[in-house]
Amino acid sequence: MQRIYAKVSGTHTIIKLTKNCFILAHARDDGILQEMKAEEPTNMIQLIHYPKCTTCKKAQKWLNDNGVSYEEVHIVEQAPTKEQLKAIWQASGQPLKKFFNTSGMKYRELGLKDKLAEMPEDEQLSLLASDGMLIKRPIVTDGKKVTLGFKETEFEQAWK
Repeated sequence: MQRIYAKVSGTHTIIKLTKNCFILAHARDDGILQEMKAEEPTNMIQLIHYPKCTTCKKAQKWLNDNGVSYEEVHIVEQAPTKEQLKAIWQASGQPLKKFFNTSGMKYRELGLKDKLAEMPEDEQLSLLASDGMLIKRPIVTDGKKVTLGFKETEFEQAWK
């Protein structure tokens, strides 16, 4: 939780930020509340990435260059849960197989190319959640929109 206080010409302004909302209050010096608002935050964009990945670096540079605010999520250290992956996948409208990092060593080691077609979606989601290196990256999402990988034209449409 973060609180910010400001005093401007006899009026106190208090902003309280929490995970779920922010509260903005204005009060006079005598303590009488003038105005108060509580609002849900807008959905923060998440960049789910692997910092050493060149494609992820390109996506991050595009976001920075275009003034897009985002929260970084390290795909290995903070791998998305099965439930989070399911929500992202469903919001994306993409086939689940597109979420696999097909160029990764782990994907090849497990022989997933031949196994995915017959594997139930629930098992695929569990597998993705078990190792962030199996997930195609970067994933950029605000909970409603999702881009997978980095294509500048897709980023222009989704995040500008």
